[in-house]
Amino acid sequence: MKINPRSMYAYVYALLENVTPLHTDCGEKCGGRCCADSDEGTGMYLYPAESCMYEARPDWAKIEKSGFFYGDKEALILSCPGRCDRHLRPLACRIFPLVPYKKAGERMKIIYDPRAASMCPLTPKELTDDFVEAVHAAMRIVSKTREGRAFIEAQSVLIDEYVRMHL
Repeated sequence: MKINPRSMYAYVYALLENVTPLHTDCGEKCGGRCCADSDEGTGMYLYPAESCMYEARPDWAKIEKSGFFYGDKEALILSCPGRCDRHLRPLACRIFPLVPYKKAGERMKIIYDPRAASMCPLTPKELTDDFVEAVHAAMRIVSKTREGRAFIEAQSVLIDEYVRMHL
């Protein structure tokens, strides 16, 4: 079955639209560091075909090739100046500080992204159940596509490399 990327991401975005890591503004805990720490050359990977959601490019969004490959495809990265239209945030921002993790032959799981630990003061135990459940639901949908699974597996390799180098 062929999945229309625009419809899939619109649905996934809607699943995550009204849930947040905490029942309050988590940015109040850290001064919004996940957005404020937007340095040149940093950003969030776009999931496969997610760039379709940015065809009418907002002025705050800069999209470039990332140098990160999943299979034979290069992921794009979206960077911003530390502010955005919340309704247009990429999927990686919507699920932060969580990330899907999958090794070949294993089931996908949702983990606290170890790359987030340097900027996000939240602990996995603090995250609301509705947020975690919505992230699971969203990523199950993305992982139903061949490209989505390939991206998640390749990103999981990056996470493993990060852990080996930094933790």
